[in-house]
Amino acid sequence: MQDHTIRMSELLGRPAHVDEVFQQMHIRKETGQFIDDRSRRTHEDLRIDFPRLGLRLRPVLAALFPPP
Repeated sequence: MQDHTIRMSELLGRPAHVDEVFQQMHIRKETGQFIDDRSRRTHEDLRIDFPRLGLRLRPVLAALFPPP
């Protein structure tokens, strides 16, 4: 997942959001649907918990992806 995050960040020109990476890896391009129910539920859980987690992850993400 880390390699995918790095590539996605380079493409976007900014740090990739955890939610963006998860969606890119777990949603079928052809249908726009999650690959399975577990992925869908995990995404829903992340959307609920991320605002709380984001505050703790912000310094980690800044260290991994410093501004150019």
